[in-house]
Amino acid sequence: MDLDVLQYVIDNEHEHLIEAVESSGSKMETAVGVGKLLLANNGDLNVLKGRQNYVYKTCIEPVFTVGCDGIYGDDTCTGNGWVDEESLFLSYQEEEFLCQHCRFDADRIAAE
Repeated sequence: MDLDVLQYVIDNEHEHLIEAVESSGSKMETAVGVGKLLLANNGDLNVLKGRQNYVYKTCIEPVFTVGCDGIYGDDTCTGNGWVDEESLFLSYQEEEFLCQHCRFDADRIAAE
């Protein structure tokens, strides 16, 4: 779990977090509380109890599993279709969700 990504998503109440919370039936305050608990404990999932585990699985975990937008839009990813962990924080910051392969290809195309 990338704690920088978690901090960013919580601080900015990112749309991916909002969507996950809404689809889970949880409340944003609860998801943020679980996220802050994880941040305070270096991402240690063992600190979660009872319903906190559900909130983690349905609200927090999905923000780390994000589909790649592809360099030309839907279904044009040159990787495996998912934003890799190394690219995830930058993707959140730039609001452009690209895997390393697509990011490399997009940079190469822009340079041509």
